[in-house]
Amino acid sequence: MSKKKTPEADVPESTTAEASSTGPEEEVSAPAEEQIPAGEQAEVLAARAEAEDYKDRWLRVAAEFDNYRRRVAREYREQMERASERVLRQLLEPVDNLERAIKAAKASGGPEGPSTDNHDALVQGVELIYQQCVALLEREQVRPMESVGKPFDPQMHDALMMIERDDFPANTVVEEVQRGYWLGERVLRHAKVIVSKAPAQAADATQEPQDDARDSDGQENS
Repeated sequence: MSKKKTPEADVPESTTAEASSTGPEEEVSAPAEEQIPAGEQAEVLAARAEAEDYKDRWLRVAAEFDNYRRRVAREYREQMERASERVLRQLLEPVDNLERAIKAAKASGGPEGPSTDNHDALVQGVELIYQQCVALLEREQVRPMESVGKPFDPQMHDALMMIERDDFPANTVVEEVQRGYWLGERVLRHAKVIVSKAPAQAADATQEPQDDARDSDGQENS
């Protein structure tokens, strides 16, 4: 008996194609640069260079603007400080006058002057106004200078005159005509002062030994 051949089943072509496409080895896509046509690579490089140039310019402008903002803030702060200096400097004169009025009132109310309740109340009222002004200045970081007994410093003092004093070293502030003031760490107003100098007798005494020494040298040489 002859055996009948079993016909082979037809395999669809699509199945074969899918099997071949899903194999273990898959093709890796080429980098983007390799996919750029050769004729367009120069344009891409030029665009990238232009973008880097724009980025550098933007960073420079941002840095300049930051410096400008800081400079404007500093100038504004300095202008405000100068404006406050002018106002505070003008306020010092009324304070000086109040201080003089208190001294004059106390002097007139001494043993030889009138001393009544009204007079004392007036002095106390003026002192209260003076203390309020001083407190206002202190809140604005204004404080008086201590000049008497200190060496003369042209950065803080204005010398009105020099007098001979043997109880102070030479070039020392011996009297304060008008008080100076600080504003923070800066001079708001120079103090008007009187400065000491060595007495003439002391100056002559220092010169006499030198003259005697020159005379003795001249005699020996002769």
